[in-house]
Amino acid sequence: MVTGELVMVKKRAPASLRSLAINKKQEEEKTAAAPAKKVSAPAKKTQSRVIRDAFTMLPSDQERIDDVIEKAGKAGTRTNKSEVIRAGIQLLYSLNQGDLAKAINSVEKIKTGRPKTK
Repeated sequence: MVTGELVMVKKRAPASLRSLAINKKQEEEKTAAAPAKKVSAPAKKTQSRVIRDAFTMLPSDQERIDDVIEKAGKAGTRTNKSEVIRAGIQLLYSLNQGDLAKAINSVEKIKTGRPKTK
């Protein structure tokens, strides 16, 4: 601090009686408005964490997925590969055991894993 320089400090004015009364009234209203019984908030629907996975498919299967995406687009529904596969899983899940076995057995069996590099 430089000597001889006058420093002015602004003091905070004391709260008026009116503002104190308003604050007290607001606090009373909050406590009076609080319910005697705690009501639980409705549970929020939480979305599960997604899992990334890789799988092997034939080029013809990829073409079918692309055709389904295009068909859905013509019907006015935008979709992606993941949604098409998940919809297929839901449809398979809704089948009875006999129809599910027929659907699974109609799919060509392919060797899983990454192809060997030449």
